Amino acid sequence: MPVAMAPDREKSIGERISQVGDEIGRGTALAARSGLKGLASVADLAVVPGSELLNRGFQAIGIDPGRATSLNDYIDAGWAKAGLPVPETTGERFADRIGQNLYGSVGSGGVGRILQGAESAIAKGVGRDLASNLGTQAAAAITSGAASEAAKEGGLGPAGEIAAGIAGAAVPSLPAGAIAATRGIFRGGEQGRRAVEQAINDFDVAGTTPTVGQATGSNSRLATEAALAKAPGAAGVMADKAAQQAEEIQRGVGNLASRLSPASEPAQAGLAIERGITGQGGFVDRFKANASKLYDQLDKYLPAGTRVPVTNTQAAAQELVEPIAGAPQLSRFFTNGKVADIKNALDADTVGPMAPLNRPDVLSEVQRRQFQAADQNAAIERQNAIRESLGLKAKPGVDPNADIPQLLDAATDGRLPYEAVKKLRTLVGQELANPSLASEVKSDAWRKLYAGLSADMEAAANQAGPEASQAWSRANNYFRAGQSRIEALDRVVDKAGGPEAVFNAATSGTKDGAFTIRNVMQSLQPDQQKVLSASVLRRLGAATPGTATEQGEFSISSFLTNYNRLSPQAKNVLFDRYGPNFREDLDSIAKVAGTLRGAVKVGANPSGSASGVAHQAALFGLVSSVLSQNWGAAAAIAGSAASTNVLARAMTSPVFVKWLAKSSSIPRSQWAGSISALAQQANEKGDENASEAASELQKSLKEARYQQDQANGQAQ
Repeated sequence: MPVAMAPDREKSIGERISQVGDEIGRGTALAARSGLKGLASVADLAVVPGSELLNRGFQAIGIDPGRATSLNDYIDAGWAKAGLPVPETTGERFADRIGQNLYGSVGSGGVGRILQGAESAIAKGVGRDLASNLGTQAAAAITSGAASEAAKEGGLGPAGEIAAGIAGAAVPSLPAGAIAATRGIFRGGEQGRRAVEQAINDFDVAGTTPTVGQATGSNSRLATEAALAKAPGAAGVMADKAAQQAEEIQRGVGNLASRLSPASEPAQAGLAIERGITGQGGFVDRFKANASKLYDQLDKYLPAGTRVPVTNTQAAAQELVEPIAGAPQLSRFFTNGKVADIKNALDADTVGPMAPLNRPDVLSEVQRRQFQAADQNAAIERQNAIRESLGLKAKPGVDPNADIPQLLDAATDGRLPYEAVKKLRTLVGQELANPSLASEVKSDAWRKLYAGLSADMEAAANQAGPEASQAWSRANNYFRAGQSRIEALDRVVDKAGGPEAVFNAATSGTKDGAFTIRNVMQSLQPDQQKVLSASVLRRLGAATPGTATEQGEFSISSFLTNYNRLSPQAKNVLFDRYGPNFREDLDSIAKVAGTLRGAVKVGANPSGSASGVAHQAALFGLVSSVLSQNWGAAAAIAGSAASTNVLARAMTSPVFVKWLAKSSSIPRSQWAGSISALAQQANEKGDENASEAASELQKSLKEARYQQDQANGQAQ
């Protein structure tokens, strides 16, 4: 049978008072331990070298410090010997680490005060450094302690604790870094001012504004911004600025593309290319019309009916049907029938027995003779009728074709009329321009015939005189160049996959040169050129899977990489035809993209661990300070986060950056006036970030003057 559990007995008032007393005693002991160890860390600078002698002294009084090498080790050994409490919970450990750091900073400040009264100038200098900026030192002690303890709790090991402590200590010093950065810019001189103004102008062309680091290009200021991007209170501001810049640059690139054409998608560009090259009124149609006009110029020098030798054409045709020596029967199976018919027809029209009848003059002569013979035969018939009535023998008639063979043989010259050769060459050219898989004659055969006809036309032009020869050269060079371009364009427009495939083919090879894109651009009308250039421009910033953001449309890194991959020749072909400002604006955007990518590399932390450690350290430090009711530490941590927020907003404020660009070479005596001008500009523009930055600068300037006055008073 189960035994019933007795309910918890309510504690008596005495027991509760005793428990509270125990907690107060434990808290007091832990606070004392934290304070002793913090102060001891300052003394350890002198104690550690003599730790061996101290170990022997402790052993002499019955305390075994083990392998202690510092006062902290001795305190731990004595604490354990006395059985006093040590931190056990997470909150107690955080409070202990932060307390040690705080007491250590207090101790170093006290040592600094003492050293300031020393006779030695070196000692005074060290004391002044130790005793200055005590508020910042205290805040750094808190954030460093919280960060290192967070690393320890997370199991990062000794190296991780040290790294986290350094990172945490840097957080409160960032506002002072901003003041130093500002003063550094003040001393930048005219060259620095111009560089900042140029950077601002480049960013303005890109449609955005720079941060202080991006405007100055200074690695130290970029590193400050990189630290802000990982610091509690500032990371969100810096991330928002980066996102804003990406969005504004995307808009800037889009505006440039829109200046060229509202249609700027790859598919639209592909359609424009197809229509511009093979469509009605496209390049191919214009080329044929222009080539025809140029060849027509030869008609002035080679009148209709001019007989042209076609020996080159005959030789080409003969070569195509030439039988294999010693195997004439086998050759029939390898001879193209249509080519053989063309060869036979060419022979019939040039050297065949009836070939001269194709000539109007010869045909007319044959007809004249036949008519003459017919007239003679008619007269003879009339005479023979009379002779027959008289009983006389009839006279024989005249053969109308008696001398025709001799006439035709004499008229055979192996030539064709110039207009026939010209037309034949055009027809062969069309076969070449529109090859068909079903055609009996392969392109190589057409090409040989075309070359033979061209050679015969050139010979005729040369025979006609220098003017005819020049007209032929102009027409032939134009035609040859056009045919070469058409062959190159065929590889672009004859692509499976639709308009986008055409666009990709047109823009291929732009990394190494501009052969294809130049041929395409030169073949398009101006509006079609703009569509292609705008499409290329928008495609430059297309985000890849590795660079895609939540918006997924534009990547600054992709834009810069792809723009730099374009060869100088390709950039000239694509963007130089729209006036100098267009290319200059595009180069400015690329320069801005390079600045942004370079800024990311300064202080880069690929794993992102620095940001995580800093935020975790601040969070743990704040929570543990509240849990332990250490309100001073909690306020310092929250204050440091607020300070980094102010600094981040200042570094990303357009008004603040432009103010820096105009504040070159300002002497110390005018700093106050210049900062007041910043405050006024911020109020006029409604820029709260710049206004708060001006307020912080004014406070810093007052503090600097106070410290200088204090130093001057002590020196006296």
